Amino acid sequence: VLRKDYPKFEAIIQNVRLQKINRLLEKDPNLDQKTLAAFSDLSQASQLIVRGGINQAVASKAQASVTKLIDSLLDCELAIGTLSRMVIADPTLYDHSASVALIVGALCQGPLGKTKKECIHIASSGLYHDVGKTCVPYGILNKPGLFTPDEYEVIKKHTSFGFQELQKIITTGQADLSSEIALVALEHHERFCGHGYPDRKHGRAEEHSDGIHEYARIVSIADVYSALLMKRVYKEAYDANQALEIMSQDADRDFDPKLWQPFRCLVDQSIQRFEAEHPYAQRRGRILILDNVDGRIKLKTAG
Repeated sequence: VLRKDYPKFEAIIQNVRLQKINRLLEKDPNLDQKTLAAFSDLSQASQLIVRGGINQAVASKAQASVTKLIDSLLDCELAIGTLSRMVIADPTLYDHSASVALIVGALCQGPLGKTKKECIHIASSGLYHDVGKTCVPYGILNKPGLFTPDEYEVIKKHTSFGFQELQKIITTGQADLSSEIALVALEHHERFCGHGYPDRKHGRAEEHSDGIHEYARIVSIADVYSALLMKRVYKEAYDANQALEIMSQDADRDFDPKLWQPFRCLVDQSIQRFEAEHPYAQRRGRILILDNVDGRIKLKTAG
């Protein structure tokens, strides 16, 4: 159920989020403060989308958070590693859609080499990809256990619900969103060899009419990786190595190999980088503080 009064609590929730992030930075200086600042902005936008409903004001905030992510020119390996460690350190901080957007941004800016405009569009699609879950009954969506076959069929409808909701918003002019955002909401559970849902599309849309849009193929990889990092009632959280190993088992069926291989290399490189001692670990004498100034996240240094 959408909370139309959610924006009233936005500042309070953001301050709590910032306090948690600051505690993480104090505990683990290896985490990248630019990544955490970008994640905080994306999470704020994600929660507005889900809890406050989508209008032009919310869409503008989401666009600003994604643009800031791309403009920050994150060190992509450091960003992926920071995100992967963050969820282990504090699962309560994790925001799936914000994480998907951040992973997509790092992948597109880094190994995929997309233009700035493309990076913004694809990361935005990641931020909105699960909006259809707001239309799934709460009792099913938050069930403390595995879904029955019937419940799983209801869950699968979130892709169509999201597409319909976003299309309505676009056609009625409630918010300025691209058509690709709605398409990604529909297709992010399609799988490259055709065993996904809702329409069992396969391959690349650039090559045939039943193919999956490139943006959805990218978001689907980030979506699975982010979900594996999360602790759920029915499973423990997996670390980066475990998540990559699980995804690799069916990668040839699930993901576009032209996208999977760059993603796998990026995660592998981030793991190696965090396993080695790098210069950022030496900054233990300085406390890097995130602050909320006029609704914008800024970095301060203390000590």
